[in-house]
Amino acid sequence: MPTKPAPVIAKVRVQYWLCALVLYAVSISVGLGVKWESPKVTPVVGISVFAVLYVLSQGIERLTEIILPFLDLLLGRSHSAKKRKREAIQMTNLIRRSNLLAAAGLLADDPAVPAVPTTPAAAKDAANEADHATTELQVISLALGFSVAFVFVSYFGYSIFNAIGYTGAARWVDLLFTAAAIAGGSAGLHELIGKLQKSKDADETAAA
Repeated sequence: MPTKPAPVIAKVRVQYWLCALVLYAVSISVGLGVKWESPKVTPVVGISVFAVLYVLSQGIERLTEIILPFLDLLLGRSHSAKKRKREAIQMTNLIRRSNLLAAAGLLADDPAVPAVPTTPAAAKDAANEADHATTELQVISLALGFSVAFVFVSYFGYSIFNAIGYTGAARWVDLLFTAAAIAGGSAGLHELIGKLQKSKDADETAAA
């Protein structure tokens, strides 16, 4: 009986994991350990709670986009994750083109196509390499976004639990969930705000 092939596990280079762990550790230590002398954000109510999170998430996403390429270059040196992904995609396209030309009997007549391995294993390796590089970028991107968000909400004292009227959560739990909500990305928050607004409008229309 044929056995099912084992799933391919993305091979993230150790320096990317270490960088992510350092970012998490430093941000949580700073956020929980430093007593900030800063103005606090006034809590808002209703859908505006999520609107505030959306604005914060947008700002942190833009900041992450600026920092991420430099961090990637620092970690990957001459072979950053972005470059690794680009080269893997180029190899995948070359293999696909070579296979198409070979099937048509035209491969030898096209000097523009360099000699590349055209076996299924080579194509799989190139696709896996692209997945590995994508995972590396995701690892440091998520760590960077969460770390910036955690320090930010700690500095300004913003609390998603307080904003929705719940004050019984421990401070570290409050910071953790607030930072995670912000670092999760603005796309999901935007969709949530839209659904809540539609629901609110429908309730107001029904009550009128």
